[in-house]
Amino acid sequence: MSQSDNRAFQRVQFFRLPKEQEFVPVWVFNSHQPGKSIAGLVVNLSKTGIQVLTAVNEAPTQQHYRIAFLEEEPGAVSALPSCKIHLIWTASEQGLYTRSGFVFDELDDSTLQLLIDHMQQEKHAFLRCSLETADELFSVTAEPVAG
Repeated sequence: MSQSDNRAFQRVQFFRLPKEQEFVPVWVFNSHQPGKSIAGLVVNLSKTGIQVLTAVNEAPTQQHYRIAFLEEEPGAVSALPSCKIHLIWTASEQGLYTRSGFVFDELDDSTLQLLIDHMQQEKHAFLRCSLETADELFSVTAEPVAG
């Protein structure tokens, strides 16, 4: 058995993006937090929100996430800042993927413009990313009352 067969968490996700009459193969190397994050692909980005493709078996189920942008090369650090996002909707995409719509939480205009500019500069207009649940950052835990 090879070492990769012993891995507890999937570190690579493959996407086939439709582009005109063909498909573009895209690999996402989830080096951010394997096992704690979901590998994804940003396919739409605007001032009102962001759409992310994930594998159908790794669809986002929490309300709050931190999105980190990944480079093409495994282990490379992105110059783009991570952001907090809030899940609004999910839908099946080609039976293989889940497309999820998010809105940004507390994102300033200059960071948003940086993300939009970076995505428009990409050859195929997508960004590799990983989603890490952030619900624990937003939840309030009540202290038990002694009695």
